[in-house]
Amino acid sequence: MIDTRRFLISLPTDKFTAWTADINNFLLCKGRRVKLRTLETMVGPLQHVANIMVQGNQFLGRLRSAVLRADKFKGTRLSSEETKDLVLWKDFLAVAHTGIDLNLLTTREPNNILWTDTCEHGLGGYSLKTGWLSAERSLCISEGARFLEFLACVVGIMLSIEEDDPAAGYCYLSATDNTSAMGWLRKSNFVSDGDHAAHLGLAREFTSELLRRALMN
Repeated sequence: MIDTRRFLISLPTDKFTAWTADINNFLLCKGRRVKLRTLETMVGPLQHVANIMVQGNQFLGRLRSAVLRADKFKGTRLSSEETKDLVLWKDFLAVAHTGIDLNLLTTREPNNILWTDTCEHGLGGYSLKTGWLSAERSLCISEGARFLEFLACVVGIMLSIEEDDPAAGYCYLSATDNTSAMGWLRKSNFVSDGDHAAHLGLAREFTSELLRRALMN
């Protein structure tokens, strides 16, 4: 539904209720084998929501892999990571139901631009709006430089949110020397956790916090 007075696009109540109930039913069937048709019926509507909440695409890849497994083996069981994605999708549906600012669906100038990076000495960042420059001693070095770059993006955004107290529709661009926070979300879309458990965990925590703040606004 599009509200041109408030400039919002939102998921209707009937669909929000039905699709949330479908996810809850899946979560109750934890460990049980599910059929291809059942998975397709659930993933299809979530893709519909991802058209207005592009961050949701990063948490659909593993569910699409489950659909492929179900097609190949005439059914499948959801992994722990796929189950966690479903739990997060309940929050996506809740935010979509409250409404998404139409300005966020178009190319626009960000309200605040952040530059962050990491090196052997730690994390650092700079805000073009407030001019802050901060650095922390190295954190989780064992996770590798790529994880730290993603972490620096997340820390930069969260620090700026605390300073700005942004209203709904406020837009950040958080970039490193070769990607952005949204780019790192896409790179965290691993089919399985393996050596990337930290990346997946950070991606979910970051997204959960942004969704929580969206619901507060």
